[in-house]
Amino acid sequence: MIRKGVLKIYDGENNIIMESENLILYSGREFIMSILLNSNNSNIAQQSNSYRLGFWALGNGGLLDPFDPTTRILPSPNDLDLNNKLQGFDSNLQTVTNNRFYKRYSNTIFLTDSTNNDRYLITVVTLRLEENEFENTHINEAGLYLARSENAKDPNNDFKIFSKTTFPSVFKSAGNILNFSWHFYT
Repeated sequence: MIRKGVLKIYDGENNIIMESENLILYSGREFIMSILLNSNNSNIAQQSNSYRLGFWALGNGGLLDPFDPTTRILPSPNDLDLNNKLQGFDSNLQTVTNNRFYKRYSNTIFLTDSTNNDRYLITVVTLRLEENEFENTHINEAGLYLARSENAKDPNNDFKIFSKTTFPSVFKSAGNILNFSWHFYT
């Protein structure tokens, strides 16, 4: 059985709010073998084998109308970024690259897949939005990014989108916590 990756969003009480399939983009797929084989592919980036998956970005360009979930703009394999990245991560964690903000993922969890002989085929990458992040903001797209440095504040860091999803708007009110989990099935 082939399973598709999903993004799940939970409230601060760990109740699921939303679930959406994600798409690994061509720009992300080009890096996979370079990273796994530790071999540079200069056709896609200098030192392509030095990139690692590690950053999130969120946006509000996933719907034509942010209040109508039926107007979802589905990701395309050719997408090179989110449609409209938002700025709103905690100022102690954020970095500016072309006026965009990224945040390092919180945690990585490896899980067994009961539909595939209980093998460790599920990887979950998590992000926690704190009370002071993205206050009073509609969020309807998310992306995972590759970067050369694990330091979000590195001015020479180069972010390349790996995977993307869009979904009906989730409102992040002031004082609330949201937890995101991105599930990959290999």
